[in-house]
Amino acid sequence: MNRFPISLILITVVSLVGCVKISDPAVEKYNYSLLGELCVNEKHQKLYLFTSVFPNSKVNRPSIPEYYYPDLIAENAKIIISDGVNSWRDFDLLTFISPLNDLEYKKYYTNKFNMNLRFNQKYSISINICDQTIFAETTTPGNFSFCDFEYVNYLNVENSKLIKLKWTKSLNASYYKVFTKIFYGLNNRNIVNEYEQVLFDTTSFDFKFLSFYDSVQVKVKAFDKNSFDFNYKDCEVVNIKGAYGYLGASVQKQIVFINYNLK
Repeated sequence: MNRFPISLILITVVSLVGCVKISDPAVEKYNYSLLGELCVNEKHQKLYLFTSVFPNSKVNRPSIPEYYYPDLIAENAKIIISDGVNSWRDFDLLTFISPLNDLEYKKYYTNKFNMNLRFNQKYSISINICDQTIFAETTTPGNFSFCDFEYVNYLNVENSKLIKLKWTKSLNASYYKVFTKIFYGLNNRNIVNEYEQVLFDTTSFDFKFLSFYDSVQVKVKAFDKNSFDFNYKDCEVVNIKGAYGYLGASVQKQIVFINYNLK
């Protein structure tokens, strides 16, 4: 079983700092960096634990860290995630084969079993590694839903016509990110275009089909304040103790549009 009563776990109360920079003289010096995000509706979470200070500038920080800094992934970490009632401690350190040299590298920590994360729920993480403890907290954003459309939609529209996708506001969300994949043909799943867009002050997104029989997959993710502070305020320590980095949270929903224009 991967769930344990919280009463069986010793909890240490620590003081968490909201958002600070490494250059701040008051910041303690740590040996590790944690980049973590707990995502509702995602089966497997990704927790990156590095053995050094991870770059936190928009220019230097890669979007897929395991491909850039695989040798810095910390090993043998013991991880516990709790919602205050139950906890999960079964996490594996995944590996991948580099396409550059066919060597095996460490990737990230992920849960063995489905955690069934809930909306608007507070979670904490405790990591023990080399007799050091890392602790962080976050609260998942609230649920949201798409307006005017179902999760799979068959449309008959001209290619040049914009489709406006709207969704309800997610409680406690600081920003949204929209991931779009455009496929050509109803049966051909080849991606012909793929992009993402960050939205701060709106809950809508416009797109259009490239040709007849296109299908468009849109994934919307709502992110919490911890994610915002780390990614857009250039804070190196966000609501975490014992390491640099942050533990963020998000909620994701996916919707599909298929154009069957016969003209």
